[in-house]
Amino acid sequence: MPTESRRWRLPTREHWLLLVGVAALLFFAFGFVELTFTRQRLLARYEQAITKRERLTEQNARLQQELTRQQQGEHLPDRAFQYFGQAPRGAGVVIVEPEPTGATQMPREATTTQEPVWTALWKRLIRALTNLRF
Repeated sequence: MPTESRRWRLPTREHWLLLVGVAALLFFAFGFVELTFTRQRLLARYEQAITKRERLTEQNARLQQELTRQQQGEHLPDRAFQYFGQAPRGAGVVIVEPEPTGATQMPREATTTQEPVWTALWKRLIRALTNLRF
């Protein structure tokens, strides 16, 4: 009769409360971990947005300076020299020509007649096939 005491019984009220408590604890623990990961991702995105904003602010300031210089005509001589090769009046320009090399004539190629690689390989293949002994 000792086997009768091992029969399945319905969980008692204390067991149900314990199961519900463990389930709630796991639910809140997983939720907290997920919130922590989400917070880390959002902080990383926030830092990226701040660095991008700083970079764009610096770029905007540079472009504003360039715009004012262009509107005042400060870069016109530079642009003219870049596009047309003309220097502004009163500016000294030194044009450097490349020095001639020591060789005045192109060397002639050697007139040796070498056969192409594929013909040498073809001849080797024919020679190998003819020397086979069965």
